[in-house]
Amino acid sequence: MNGRICWLALASFVAAVSIFVALPTSIDPIAYSFSDEGPPKFIGPLALNEHLSKARKLFKDEIQGPEAFATTDGYVYTGLQDGRIIRFDRTNPASYETIVSCPQGDCGRPLGLYFHPWDKSKLYVADAKNGILSIDLDTRRVQILVNAHQPGKWDCPIDICG
Repeated sequence: MNGRICWLALASFVAAVSIFVALPTSIDPIAYSFSDEGPPKFIGPLALNEHLSKARKLFKDEIQGPEAFATTDGYVYTGLQDGRIIRFDRTNPASYETIVSCPQGDCGRPLGLYFHPWDKSKLYVADAKNGILSIDLDTRRVQILVNAHQPGKWDCPIDICG
């Protein structure tokens, strides 16, 4: 009995594939070949340039591992590998200000940043070690909203997005 079922399944599969291959399609492929000049040239906005070779690297060995970025009021905020949260002034990116050194005295790893939709003085942080944090940028006060160390409340990775 099992042999008949296998043969019936195989015959049905072969019939379905045969019908699929034999059906006409509305696709009419056209071969494309480059002209004698070769592929298109990089001209206009695609032209090769040296703009990035003139850039200078800022904060070498000082800032490591920025993971996520959030912007508001002319500032760019980011979390670093050592747990700090810093901000850059968009008009003067050559300097930065540390907003939070180590949340709750325990350096974590900020992986996601998001500003409160209508209160831009509140920055929410998804921290790999500490949980979901709220930072009041006016007072620099850090509040843990979801503790990463409580069983059952932190079962999967999370990122904050808008």
